[in-house]
Amino acid sequence: LVYVTAPSAELEEMLKQVRARFIAYGFGREGEDGNITFKKPSLDGFMRDLVSCRAIIANAGFSLISEALHLGKPYLAVPVKSQFEQIFNAYYIDKMGYGSYWEELEKEKIDSFLFNLDVYRENLAKYPRQDNSALLAKVD
Repeated sequence: LVYVTAPSAELEEMLKQVRARFIAYGFGREGEDGNITFKKPSLDGFMRDLVSCRAIIANAGFSLISEALHLGKPYLAVPVKSQFEQIFNAYYIDKMGYGSYWEELEKEKIDSFLFNLDVYRENLAKYPRQDNSALLAKVD
């Protein structure tokens, strides 16, 4: 699953060179183009794709990373430039072994990330998942 906040022709060209299928959101269009299925924004569609995907390639915002960790999805983080929070989040995804992070993406880095999915999944299996029961008990 690829999620961008602004269309990126450069990323699109890189993905076309990788031997994998991608579902991509945020490119401002829909339809098939080679190994990429482009989709328009849709909360239900995105959630279905998020739950069923093998891994995620996206910026390093807290919300999507949190969802990915909870679902056990390896994450290739490409932080927004000069955004400390994003760099920090991406650094820890890499450091904890839940995925990779690069400030500049290249085809070889995507290939490396996909090659190591089993390693990331093994690390994510140890991630401490929690539901909202403790929070809801406090509210009650």
